[in-house]
Amino acid sequence: MELLVTTEDLDPFPKQSLSIHNKPMGLLTSNYKSVVNSNYRNLDEKSLFVKRQSIKGCFYNTNCAAEVTLKVSLFLVIFLIMYL
Repeated sequence: MELLVTTEDLDPFPKQSLSIHNKPMGLLTSNYKSVVNSNYRNLDEKSLFVKRQSIKGCFYNTNCAAEVTLKVSLFLVIFLIMYL
């Protein structure tokens, strides 16, 4: 039995050199993006938009008690089936 060691590069594709590409700025210019970001950060806490966003955040961050119970019970059932 023999061991054959090769030192050839078996990669069929030639290695490409690094090239620098200019990335497109997209549909919105960077000046417009900076104005929008600064306006979004400096919102008044009493505005309707801020209140709506905080309500949406509460809905996305909280889970229903039934949902949590179902997930935990399903996990426990699968865990018991696998290890018992």
